[in-house]
Amino acid sequence: MRSIVRLFLVVCCAIPAFIACPADAEKRVALVIGNTSYEHIAHLPNVPNDATAMAALFKAAKFDSVEIGHNLGVAGLRKALRDFAIRTADADVAVLFYAGHGIELGQVNYLIPVDARLVTDFDIEDETVPLDRFLLAMEPAKRLRLVLLDACRENPFLKSMKRTVAARSVGRGLGRIEPSAASTLIAFATKPNAIAEDGKGPNSPFTAALVKHLLTPGLDLRIALGNVRDEVMASTGKRQEPYVTSSLGGGTVSILAGSQAVAPPTVVPRPSEAADAWAAVKDTTSIAQLEVIAGRYKGTVYGDLAQARIAELRKQQAALPLTATTSPKTSSYEIATPDGKRYEVTAPDHIAMAEVGDWFTREVAGAPPKGAELVAVGTFKVRAVMPLAADEERVLRPKDSFKECAECPEMVVVPAGEFMMGLKDGDQLFFMELNHGNHVKPAHRVTLQHPFAAGKYEVTFAEWDACVAAGGCKHRPADEGWGRGRRPVINVSWHDAKEYVAWLAHKTGKSYRLLSEAEWEYAARAGSTTRYAFGDTISKTQAQFSADRTVDVGSFPANGFGLHDTHGNVWEWLEDCWNETYSGAPADGSAWVIGSCDRHVLRGGSWNSGPPVLHSADRFWDLSSSRYSYDGFRVARTL
Repeated sequence: MRSIVRLFLVVCCAIPAFIACPADAEKRVALVIGNTSYEHIAHLPNVPNDATAMAALFKAAKFDSVEIGHNLGVAGLRKALRDFAIRTADADVAVLFYAGHGIELGQVNYLIPVDARLVTDFDIEDETVPLDRFLLAMEPAKRLRLVLLDACRENPFLKSMKRTVAARSVGRGLGRIEPSAASTLIAFATKPNAIAEDGKGPNSPFTAALVKHLLTPGLDLRIALGNVRDEVMASTGKRQEPYVTSSLGGGTVSILAGSQAVAPPTVVPRPSEAADAWAAVKDTTSIAQLEVIAGRYKGTVYGDLAQARIAELRKQQAALPLTATTSPKTSSYEIATPDGKRYEVTAPDHIAMAEVGDWFTREVAGAPPKGAELVAVGTFKVRAVMPLAADEERVLRPKDSFKECAECPEMVVVPAGEFMMGLKDGDQLFFMELNHGNHVKPAHRVTLQHPFAAGKYEVTFAEWDACVAAGGCKHRPADEGWGRGRRPVINVSWHDAKEYVAWLAHKTGKSYRLLSEAEWEYAARAGSTTRYAFGDTISKTQAQFSADRTVDVGSFPANGFGLHDTHGNVWEWLEDCWNETYSGAPADGSAWVIGSCDRHVLRGGSWNSGPPVLHSADRFWDLSSSRYSYDGFRVARTL
């Protein structure tokens, strides 16, 4: 969600043919900035690679001066701007490459330093640097002024930033920029107001294509960018289309003259990528997984470590005796006691299910097993933690809870019913603070004819890690140092969430899935018609918001349906594709699976959101492949 429009390219040329003058007769300077380690929002993993690759490109083109700055705060960004203005004073060619977040406010574009908070739109002018200042600093360059901004992600600040002046528009990315002078070219990595992708490689699709095509000797920039456009569209399945406007004349404008030839800089995996991959598998006993790391990072220390681990495991396997070993078999049970406490226990298989209650009383009463979960339930009963039988499922009642495997999320039965989905008339001004009003209209009645089950909590790290350990989930997300266990899983994409529910469905033989958007709002409202399930105001005793991290699931009271954390903690991925309004939305509670399906709906707000975003009706979206520290999910099950 880097929010500027991903490659913005400005070329100002004082003569029609740039290559008419030999490169060695000109002074050419470049400034490269890569802002990745934002202090108050998620990091941007590809930015270090993008900035490094572009700096190498300009050095390969024999620029006189190439300065690179990483992770600049507002003071550092302003200093880099002043120093750049000094270097461009007598330059013939000046180039700026910026990768990071940006924002448009009131038709003015701003670059966002890594220390920005942007709690309100009023803070933008104080905590950012206007793009126009960089363009002004480059004006002295006599022949070519080139600005490259590789930074188009959905702006994460929009999810939490409070609007103070409703009349000023806040854009998802940089606003459209038209050439204001002759011999100018502007190219965007994607169309205005569209979102560019990170891609699956070490560089963004646009930067990778720039590295490949921009240094072609004698090739006009317009043709080079046409080649970049074709490659980006091919690599993204036509989801991302670069966009160009130009006032260039008829001459040829290129970075390298036709007689020059240089090898483009090598695009290599960032060191942290290899380190992260090794950290995820270093303790595995799977030789197959280690072989993937050894091959992918061959020639690096991490590839060598993987090879050494493979050799160690093979040596251990060769030393194992050829005898079978057995271990006592056990089964997991739920024990619900008369005082309203429930324990998850493991009993030896030689104890019959009917005797587990007596065994529990005799062996562990007064000393619950380590890690036992205590929740309020009905009268004393014993039920094995296993998939529901048909007769059990038929007698389920609203707010009943169940688990179908020891590692499975606890589910709560949500009753059938109907509600008004979308914007409540009196909340129009409330939503204007976020500029989200149109997304939640028109209000419409939705009828859910059948009950369903929803996760009592957001999926936790413990539950996700069980999927990884079982081989059902490939991605091992970082916890940002906040802890795993019962904290909600974060840094997972919509595709990751779909992988998890597929594993859950396979493990239990039941129809686990993501909630539809209508199901989510219905369950979150829990019969309420107010802004929140608790009323028209919300406090820090009811949800985790305006904070600096997540908390354990279930830290706050449940809503009327028995669900926790539908407001705050993490945004929750849903099944629905993104649509700008509810026009044409299903009225039966099913998922809306047409629209912009390269992005999916998120609901509920997160730990860093403000109160307006936690409104039961508010909705947002991310690219389906995005992974951020404020995004998670909860599961649903068809009954």
